[in-house]
Amino acid sequence: MLLEHMRNPLFFRRLGAVSTHGPGRKAPFAEEGSLMKSPCINVCRIDPASGLCRGCKRTVEEITRWTLMTPAERRTLMKALPDRPNPEGYLGK
Repeated sequence: MLLEHMRNPLFFRRLGAVSTHGPGRKAPFAEEGSLMKSPCINVCRIDPASGLCRGCKRTVEEITRWTLMTPAERRTLMKALPDRPNPEGYLGK
């Protein structure tokens, strides 16, 4: 059931996880004080085999918790993303 909801792009908008930088464009993640922008690139499709987003390589839990994470948690996650395996159909860079 959750995967069905996640196929709807509005699901992630309601969570505040969708970047405002336009479809297919990578959201910059620069710290401004304690703020860090989301790594979302508006793909928002979860690979069922790996559980990772095909755009940003985050899990559903990480996507939904992004706005609740501390700056340290966000930095840790951002550092871990490049080392994660690319999910099937990966569209990020």
